[in-house]
Amino acid sequence: MALSISNSSLIYLNAYVAKDITISHLQNNTEYKVYCTQAFVKESDYPMIIGGGLSFITATPNDIITSISVSTSSTTDITLTMVFATTNLARCILIENGQPSPTNATEVINGGSGTELAIVGVPPSATTAISGDYFTVTYEVGVLSVATEY
Repeated sequence: MALSISNSSLIYLNAYVAKDITISHLQNNTEYKVYCTQAFVKESDYPMIIGGGLSFITATPNDIITSISVSTSSTTDITLTMVFATTNLARCILIENGQPSPTNATEVINGGSGTELAIVGVPPSATTAISGDYFTVTYEVGVLSVATEY
């Protein structure tokens, strides 16, 4: 399916300045290919062939669209940052490496309660993550062991 993007959506870009361009109304979990170019003063200056474009697949609802990263950590807490595809409640739980993983998202959103998961500390409460915005959560766990991998 081709999306119609009219000349009214043209924007002016300064040289060597990064610019975010948003194309709305895409379908989730759909493959697209985007091509970009810039305007030239004379039509004859346009290249004969446009580059290969960028293929991508849009996220499905509630996907994490950037890798979870550790923003900061100390001996008592860890701050995590990620971006979700949709706006909804979000939560993280911390489990020692090598312990069984959650089997579904419900176990995580419920903070691991009612499961046999080896949760470290008390997970922070679920809070709203806004679609496309950085979601940051600080997990205070008491004293983390230097010898334990999380």
